[in-house]
Amino acid sequence: MGYPDAPVLVELFTDFECRFCAEVHRSLVGLARRYPARIRLEHHDYPLDRSCNPAVGPGFHTHACRAARFARCAARQGRFWDFTARVFDDQGALSADDLLDHGRQLGMDVEALAVCVDQARVDAAIQEDIRLGDRRGVTGTPTAFLSLRGAAPERITGLRPREVWEERVERLIDRANRARSP
Repeated sequence: MGYPDAPVLVELFTDFECRFCAEVHRSLVGLARRYPARIRLEHHDYPLDRSCNPAVGPGFHTHACRAARFARCAARQGRFWDFTARVFDDQGALSADDLLDHGRQLGMDVEALAVCVDQARVDAAIQEDIRLGDRRGVTGTPTAFLSLRGAAPERITGLRPREVWEERVERLIDRANRARSP
C-alpha cells in the first residue's frame, strides 16, 4: 500500500489469528492512507501455525496459514487490503467457507479464489515471507520494521497504541522532508 518509492518503508510481519496484529494492522493502514505518497506499507505473512511454519509448536493459531493463502489469492484479484481488513475484523471466521464468504461479500470471483489457494506458488510465497522473517529475527507477531529507504530499520514488536505508530512514522516523514530540503 502506498507508492513504491515512498521515503518511509513500513514492513509488517503478521498472523491473521493474532488479535494484536489486527490492531497494529488497522493503525498502520490508517497511516498509509493518510500519507500515501510518504509511506509504503508492506505486508509479510508470518503465520504462527505449524501447518506452514515448522518453527511453531502444535495447537497454536491453526487457521493462520489458510487465511494467509486466501489473502494472497485476494491480492491476485486486487482485493488484498479489503480482504485482510475483513479477516482482521472477523478473526473468528477463518474456515475455508468463511474465507470464501468474505470474498463473495467483497464481490470477488470465489471460484478463482478457491482454485488459487491450492496452488503451490501460494504456499511458496508464504514460505518466502517466513524465511525472510526468520532471517530478520522475527519470533512473534506483530513485528514491524520502520525505516527511511536505504537506512537501517527500527524494529517494533508487539502491540503499541496508535499514537506510538503515529509518532514513529511522522518522525521518519519529518526526517525525509528535512533530507529533501536544501
